[in-house]
Amino acid sequence: MIKNLTQVLFVTILFFVIAFPAQAGAGSWTTGWNLDDVPSNNVISQILISPSDKNVLYAGGYSGIRKSINGGASWTKLENFGTHDVRTIAIDPKNTNIVYAGAASEGMYKSVDAGQTWTQTSLVDQTGSMTYIFSAVISTHPKNRIFAASHAGSAPLESTGVFVSSDNGTSWIKSGLEGHEIRSLYADPNSKAVYAVDLHEGVYKLHNNGNSWELIFNHPSGNTPNFTFTVAVDPKNSKKIYVGAWDGLYISIDSGKTWKKDPTPWMGKVRDITVSPFDSKIIYIRLHGGVVKSIDGGVNWDGAAYSHSNLLVWNGFAVAWNSLTENILYAGMIDNPTQAPQGVWQFTDINN
Repeated sequence: MIKNLTQVLFVTILFFVIAFPAQAGAGSWTTGWNLDDVPSNNVISQILISPSDKNVLYAGGYSGIRKSINGGASWTKLENFGTHDVRTIAIDPKNTNIVYAGAASEGMYKSVDAGQTWTQTSLVDQTGSMTYIFSAVISTHPKNRIFAASHAGSAPLESTGVFVSSDNGTSWIKSGLEGHEIRSLYADPNSKAVYAVDLHEGVYKLHNNGNSWELIFNHPSGNTPNFTFTVAVDPKNSKKIYVGAWDGLYISIDSGKTWKKDPTPWMGKVRDITVSPFDSKIIYIRLHGGVVKSIDGGVNWDGAAYSHSNLLVWNGFAVAWNSLTENILYAGMIDNPTQAPQGVWQFTDINN
């Protein structure tokens, strides 16, 4: 089975390399952190870049959190956090010393000193048990509100849905979507909208930081499996929304009223979508087997310049948008030690 999976993923990467000439990118993947101090089944769940300093990065996974202060050249394990299974990290954009980390079956942790020390917040379910936090975001409109999504799975009903805190994590209340398998949250930095991705149903939108969730993207029936993974909004135009799903990329230009599927035949298993804050025509997408890029708003895609023959299975993805001429991509390697060292890899895109 493993052999067959490797063959499929190798064909995926090879298809990118052969079928698509590079648009303009140039660079190569390098790694600054090899996971030689953790179990072989480690997974990088999220990579997050500080909004105030692009050289500061956090990477969370099955064995806790690592931090880099030099753009990923070297990493330090945050020993005071322990080895909790981290699934999400959020940084307060108004005070980047405040960092939140959501853990599997352990609720939400908070640091007020940029990760040096941590305390467990009061995010528990109605039974008094810590919730399984899968995603977290901070909405700054009109004031900081922290949203945290719990993963349904086999968890009790009261443990699932979206929670929200308006007092920096001191207290939490239910925001809705109880019983849903919420895998991802997204806060539009230019509006009051918050989005929640239900793995099986699609994308919900919370209007004006209220408590009413509207299903704006329902995965087309007949598409199997009908998984939805991620959502992103154009930073220059809040009406343009991107949704990543098992069967490809969906785009709306009218705030989710109507949707059009990207016609690219190989576009599938879209796990992460990142749009440039400088030029929203520049988009990076992480697929299951690599990264592709568009410089024309999604009309054309390039996978050759950003592929790596060893990065067959990876997780966690972030882009440091330095300027219009240079961006740095970060990707986390999943447990695949026969293909490449585990850890965080980076790619400098030196010509956009």
